[in-house]
Amino acid sequence: MRAEKCASIADVPLQVAAGTTGFIWLNALLLRTLHHWIGVPYQFDTMSHSMLVQASVSVFWTLCALAMMIWATRRASRLVWFIGGALLAATVVKLFLFDLSHVTGIERIVSFIGIGLMLLLIGYFSPLPPKVVVPETER
Repeated sequence: MRAEKCASIADVPLQVAAGTTGFIWLNALLLRTLHHWIGVPYQFDTMSHSMLVQASVSVFWTLCALAMMIWATRRASRLVWFIGGALLAATVVKLFLFDLSHVTGIERIVSFIGIGLMLLLIGYFSPLPPKVVVPETER
């Protein structure tokens, strides 16, 4: 039993590296799609000032965090759940620092309500998985 547990712990860095690579690739795919379909120039400065690109990235990150946290709850993986929570926290920080600084009036109200609803959905569908308690005999 302990050998199986050690083998799964040794795979964690590989899984994190694969997940990070996949996340970066999907972000690049999103940006390239917006470049081709919407016509936003594929340059950092232009994309960072495009509200459509920033909103798309925020929604994508929130959906990724939601998927990770629901998957982690179903698999009882606290590490993946915390990574999803960190991604969600990064999205909220991005929204407050970058996205909402350019938005005023009704758009800001709608953004706050939308963010709040997504956070409520995440809290409802993916509570933190319980800690795995190791019996005294296996320690």
